[in-house]
Amino acid sequence: MSNNRILRQVQLLLAGTLLLQGYAFFRLFRSPYASGILWISKRWLVIFGAAGLLTLSLLILFVLTFTSARQKVFDAYSWLGSRLARLGKWNWLIYTALFGLFSIVVLGPAGRYVNNQYVRIYLFWLSILVGTILLQAAGWQQPWLVRLAATALAGGFLYRVAAYLPEITNYPLSLGWSEASRYYYASLYLAPQIYGKQVPLTVLHPSRYLMQAVPFLISNAPIWLHRFWQVFLWIVVTLPTAWLAARRVTPARSWLRRTVTAWSFLFLLMGPVYYHLSMIVLLVLWGFDRNKFWRTTAIVLAASVWAGISRINWFPMPAMLAATLYVLEEPVGTQPLWKYLAPIVGWGLSGPLAALGAQTAYSRLSGNPPEQFASSFSSDLLWYRLLPNPTYPTGILLSAAIVILPLLGLIYLRTRQSPARLHWIRWTSLAGMLLILLIGGLVVSVKIGGGSNLHNLDALLSLLMVVSLYFLFDCAVPEPPITNEILHKPSVEFKVSNQIQQILLGICILIPILSALAYGGPISIVDDPTLSQSMDRLQRFIEEARNEPGDILFITERQLLTFKTIEGVKLVPDYEKVFLMEMAMAGNPAYLDQFKQDLVNRRFSMIVTEPLFINYKGSATAFGEENDAWVKHVAEPVLCTYKAHKFLRDIRVQLLVPREAPGNCP
Repeated sequence: MSNNRILRQVQLLLAGTLLLQGYAFFRLFRSPYASGILWISKRWLVIFGAAGLLTLSLLILFVLTFTSARQKVFDAYSWLGSRLARLGKWNWLIYTALFGLFSIVVLGPAGRYVNNQYVRIYLFWLSILVGTILLQAAGWQQPWLVRLAATALAGGFLYRVAAYLPEITNYPLSLGWSEASRYYYASLYLAPQIYGKQVPLTVLHPSRYLMQAVPFLISNAPIWLHRFWQVFLWIVVTLPTAWLAARRVTPARSWLRRTVTAWSFLFLLMGPVYYHLSMIVLLVLWGFDRNKFWRTTAIVLAASVWAGISRINWFPMPAMLAATLYVLEEPVGTQPLWKYLAPIVGWGLSGPLAALGAQTAYSRLSGNPPEQFASSFSSDLLWYRLLPNPTYPTGILLSAAIVILPLLGLIYLRTRQSPARLHWIRWTSLAGMLLILLIGGLVVSVKIGGGSNLHNLDALLSLLMVVSLYFLFDCAVPEPPITNEILHKPSVEFKVSNQIQQILLGICILIPILSALAYGGPISIVDDPTLSQSMDRLQRFIEEARNEPGDILFITERQLLTFKTIEGVKLVPDYEKVFLMEMAMAGNPAYLDQFKQDLVNRRFSMIVTEPLFINYKGSATAFGEENDAWVKHVAEPVLCTYKAHKFLRDIRVQLLVPREAPGNCP
């Protein structure tokens, strides 16, 4: 590479860094400047001074590249590289520590000063620039663009894993709207040991809560261990799934396999694809063998049974993934189409039937009314959420297009250049399955209660990941014989196509990384003294309510009973917040009528819940329809028959007791 070309690349990198830096700092300091705190806070002044010094240094360096002093800049860079090279493999440790430092800055207490996506991106960009230098010094001699991409993916992977760590805490209250409810639902599998009685199992996500139930095998395991286990599941299921996908298309023990694994890991979590669903992908990727039909069929059936107690829209996924691998790896050749399609049809029929059978068996064993398992079929569909809206500013369609179209474009260009030719039935099968999953995912996404991210497109993302990797690495087995007609492409067309491929590849790498950087941040929790006082007050009020006739109902924060943080309360299995919201959104008349009747009959001496308000919002606000369903079916009936007794403001817990006489209830 000529010195002039290197110079232009350095100038371009510095210019891009300065532009990104300028906008990031503008977003960072805009709010403290407008409020006036920038000039009176010592911490903000230190950050402002450091940002100014960094900007000035990069600006001087950029200007020097246009003067005769640029040779000194290159000499200084060479000197630094030679010194780092002396450290040898220690550069890998420095490299890891660099992204560890980035994660600490973003996720730790200082994160509130940089809790801005553009600042995160800028700091990450600086980290990967330094990381490429460290990799070169460590002896990894790859083109700088390759090092840049690999560094970014590895850094994104390290950050995404680190972003889970703040969630491992012994804080007894929920870290999010439904975070701690998951541990309550997981506990139902061992209810006799925990609550002293058998109660119905969970209707929602049985496979997920079955996986999360493992720590309950340890008597009196603290909540931090359950949170650790959940983080462990996210990593230990998603990472092997990503590795198995990479193993099918990349050489063994290569940096490329590790890089593809990092990309696949980030891509799966972009939805995210939840770990109990990734188990299905993992099983099929591990067990599929196109030369062993019965073994593959057994794997498909096992994965389908798991899908049956997971999500309805995942019922066909094991068969579809097996069919995808079969179509990618098995040419049609000279055999009749019916014979080629026979395995696909066999899996397509047996897999969903096995899933349906598993769901039916679980619904009967769970102790719940069967109609509760079909709540998703009676929920409203909010089609406007396909477009930009308050719940999801970019909208489902645009976000899906940003993720999907670059990969499809890359597949198209790779197949145009490759001598591999697939039979039309193989193309039709792949396109048909992707289209079915896209349409199904969009329908599920617009169901009330969803539509705020791409996690309902999880099946599509999983299948698209596999298909993309096969075509990107030319692992789709072609039809024999390979003809020579497409081996002689016009050179200009090839070069243009190759340049577009590089751009699309860069976009495909960048999107999962940006998605990862948007995740995580400092967790805001109540300090220990205040929390202890609030828990003591709650326990005291509970003791008073026990002297009154009726049960004590925990609508929210039910994990306080699971982990014995609050003692002396008999579990009421009904009306936990997450499932109550599900029934409210589905408009389940039997469940909701029973709830209202229990309220009118004053079944509960006290109700523990988050603050309830009668405030209809509509579609103009985020999750407006969900709020309105909650207000109509929960808040109004409760506040009509119960009144506020105490409000523990610090932990946002409201205690309600029966009214002397119910109001004019709806």
